[in-house]
Amino acid sequence: MDDKRIMRYAMAIARDELDYLCGPEYPLPKEGHPSWGRWAQLAEAALKIADEEHPPPPGSTEEQLPAEILMLTVLRPYISTACETAHALESAMVRHPEHRTELELWRDRMHSRCRLNNKFTGVLCACPHHTKS
Repeated sequence: MDDKRIMRYAMAIARDELDYLCGPEYPLPKEGHPSWGRWAQLAEAALKIADEEHPPPPGSTEEQLPAEILMLTVLRPYISTACETAHALESAMVRHPEHRTELELWRDRMHSRCRLNNKFTGVLCACPHHTKS
């Protein structure tokens, strides 16, 4: 999300909060107005929410546990939720062959949305689909 869109989003959230607190006819405050501080706090909170709503990109190590903690754990093979869903769609193809074409499209879409690695451990997705491509 670019900065202008984030700011518009923040302003919309802040505006909704002000409408709730003061009524819909309440105009956005000007800097220096007594309510400016509250509006600025709301906008800052909205920006934080906007940042939290966008997870790190696939492959990011931003949320991984420290290496010394990972060494203490026993990790089972990781299959991403997207690949797990893709496998469920493959099973559905067998049960519902009349929907095969549509289910294949969704399966492929799920595989393409795989994070490839567990965001907390860094373990790579063990789905056989990834070794084929």
